[in-house]
Amino acid sequence: MRVVFMVACLVLSVALAAQTRKTYIVRAGEIPVDVLPVEAVYSFPHFKKGIVYMRDGTTTSQLLNYNLALDEMHFISGKKDTLAIATPEAVKYIAFDSTSFYFDKNYFEVLFKEEENKLAIRQFLLQTPYGKRSAFNISSSISSIDTYSNTFNNGRMAKLQIAKDVEMEKKLIYFIGDRFNHFYPADKKFFYKIFPGKKVELDTFLKLHHVNFYNINELIELMKFCTAAKTDG
Repeated sequence: MRVVFMVACLVLSVALAAQTRKTYIVRAGEIPVDVLPVEAVYSFPHFKKGIVYMRDGTTTSQLLNYNLALDEMHFISGKKDTLAIATPEAVKYIAFDSTSFYFDKNYFEVLFKEEENKLAIRQFLLQTPYGKRSAFNISSSISSIDTYSNTFNNGRMAKLQIAKDVEMEKKLIYFIGDRFNHFYPADKKFFYKIFPGKKVELDTFLKLHHVNFYNINELIELMKFCTAAKTDG
């Protein structure tokens, strides 16, 4: 009876996961950014006004949206074309009304900021080969896939096709940013790196709270504790 109950729970959990997962199929020869819906490709449902702060101190205001499929910040030009910022390494950060993006080899969206430290996400589309599906909705194909990429022509995005059928799913990873705007995976190792000299306090906190580093609320609480500990120290 216990075995039957465990199997039933497993089936239920798989069913719930299937309901909450949102995947997209892109066929060979298609351009993902052309065939995927807006909510799969961009951070925002529409382009929003943002201010781009450059490292040289200049600023510009544009209608912007982050394309997570290409890891590019797009803007609407005066001719109504969708273009990509051609030199993202020259960007210090991009401010929207309720969030901001920093560039450190990739774009990171800041969810929470405490003093000079930041909790951010990097969004991306996970690609897996699309083949025959198993009973648990896992692809039975083990063949490798060729990803797609993009090139630039005077700042204009050139989109390339994919070579094989793939299934895409929006994913995110949490990162922690330091006062120099460098971003690292938000795990135990890098919390110690970002807050040096607070090993004892961190050891005590982590033993008492068992922080889930995949939960944004628990990461925020850990960030607040580290900042307060730094201030008190």
